[in-house]
Amino acid sequence: MLNDSLLNFYGWAAYLSAVATIVTFITGILFFYFGERFGKINDLSSIFQLLFMLPLALLFVQLMPAKHLVLGVLAALIGIGGMVVSAYGQSLLVLERIDFQQSLRFFPAGGAIGIWLVYISSTSIVDNLLPKPLAWIGVLAGLGYILTV
Repeated sequence: MLNDSLLNFYGWAAYLSAVATIVTFITGILFFYFGERFGKINDLSSIFQLLFMLPLALLFVQLMPAKHLVLGVLAALIGIGGMVVSAYGQSLLVLERIDFQQSLRFFPAGGAIGIWLVYISSTSIVDNLLPKPLAWIGVLAGLGYILTV
């Protein structure tokens, strides 16, 4: 079982990833409206969004019922791979080691994140791991990652 301090850590990771997601979304819109200065903020916030997701992949492996454990671990590995590759690509972009065109080769890694999100969220709906509305939001977010790629 998870102790309270570990649950607090995972909770904060979820909140911070959600905040970074909102910042990424807003600055993405502002980038297309006002230009480059918001692009940097968008790229930087997306790195934090992804890094704060990493502990959540580990949390869901621990929460997975035994009947879903093998697929849960596989989904976590796929998701973590997508998070790491995406964060690396965004980091290169922020550090100006690559340009936007070159960063596009890292974009498909978002599909791996989407696969993880859809799997854990679907499992959460079936096995009541999360409140249903939150789990459905996860399914939609995962589909959004997959469709965006």
